[in-house]
Amino acid sequence: MRIALLVLIGVAPVAAQTPRPVSAIAGTVTDGTRPLAQATVEIFGTKLARVTGNNGGFRFDSLKPGPYWIHVRRIGFAPITLTTTLLADDTRDLQIELEAAPYRLPDIQVQGGMTQWRFNEFRWRQATAWGKFFTRDDIAQIRPYDVIALVQRGLPNRSRLDLEAINWAAPAFNTGGGSWATPAWQFTAPGYAPCPPAISFNGAAPWPGYSLRDVQLEGIEAVEVYNNRHVPIELQGPGGGGCGLVVLWLR
Repeated sequence: MRIALLVLIGVAPVAAQTPRPVSAIAGTVTDGTRPLAQATVEIFGTKLARVTGNNGGFRFDSLKPGPYWIHVRRIGFAPITLTTTLLADDTRDLQIELEAAPYRLPDIQVQGGMTQWRFNEFRWRQATAWGKFFTRDDIAQIRPYDVIALVQRGLPNRSRLDLEAINWAAPAFNTGGGSWATPAWQFTAPGYAPCPPAISFNGAAPWPGYSLRDVQLEGIEAVEVYNNRHVPIELQGPGGGGCGLVVLWLR
């Protein structure tokens, strides 16, 4: 007699998958006293954009945790860029105030600040360069005394006296061989030749004549700091990168 054996294979229930943490950015755009409708809010590095309604509100859902650059513009007002960092399952509520432009622009043209192509370069440097990067959220967490104290975190071996000196050089003349004149640093004490880092505003080519002590921390959205060996070639000015570089991203 043959006995047929039935083997019952139980199927284990599929374990419930934990949803991936997502975050959101919401906020209101105003002119300081009233909400602004028809303002365009974009997130650099994505195709996401929103147009504010009559209440000036906007919202981006289903965002991954991490840092974001946001660009806001409206006809008749100066555009603004700002940074924010999202945590897992976090919603950031931004209150954005635009300033009226002193004159009516025929077209919206962003002359300074973060732009899409500059953002692409910024993200590329974050992934490949040897610099230190600080966003506004980082600055709020660190709470440095001023810009110089923040930059010292990226250049810990540089003295405050060195960093606050004016980045000075004679006007850059072409020497005829396709090179720039050698910078002549301003002496602040006998026998001491400071070597302050070059300063770039909003990713533009750095130019001598500026000091970090003249920059207010409140107006900065992000900072890039490079020592003299790791200055990106696209950000080197007439004097090269012999004393390092600080890139200040303003709102």
